[in-house]
Amino acid sequence: MHPEPSMDNDRAFEMMIRYEEVGLTTAETIELFQYLVDTGMAWRLQGFYGRQAMALIEEGFVIRPGSQTPSEAAAKSKRRGRPSTKLVGALVEMAQRRIPGRGIIIERLEDRPHTGHDRFNNIVKEMESSGHVDYDTAHTDNHQNFVLVHWFSKPSDYNVSSNWHNKQWYPDKWVKVVSAAPKKEKVE
Repeated sequence: MHPEPSMDNDRAFEMMIRYEEVGLTTAETIELFQYLVDTGMAWRLQGFYGRQAMALIEEGFVIRPGSQTPSEAAAKSKRRGRPSTKLVGALVEMAQRRIPGRGIIIERLEDRPHTGHDRFNNIVKEMESSGHVDYDTAHTDNHQNFVLVHWFSKPSDYNVSSNWHNKQWYPDKWVKVVSAAPKKEKVE
């Protein structure tokens, strides 16, 4: 079992407000959602919290009560083998933003290496050549799969009313599929 939560409801509430208004660091987000899962609050709050908690559990960042380690939780989620719907051609939005926007995934990058990898800088440069890459996206160690979205209707940013880039890279966990990519027909 994992240790008792180091947070109380007051701190969790304060972090939830910051999470919704300006965002949290990756470590704070994981700490908050681990607490929400441990206490069962993730399943009693508005649906976004439960969906975000499940995404973090599936990625192995948050563990279910009773799991031994985050890697065990990640291994279980990978065994399920649910394929991603965040593929080239899918219509997506940023559901957690005030203005979710609408766009289409035009490129996907899977298993991008972390910042310490020797090819990391070259891969970020390749990403920048096809669309905007903000600092948080370029320098994160936690997100491995990315999508390049061409926006038809731009989403809001956390501190401005509208994002100003037509094409931008995002961790694939940040976007929500509105309409799946068309399936390719098999050629016999």
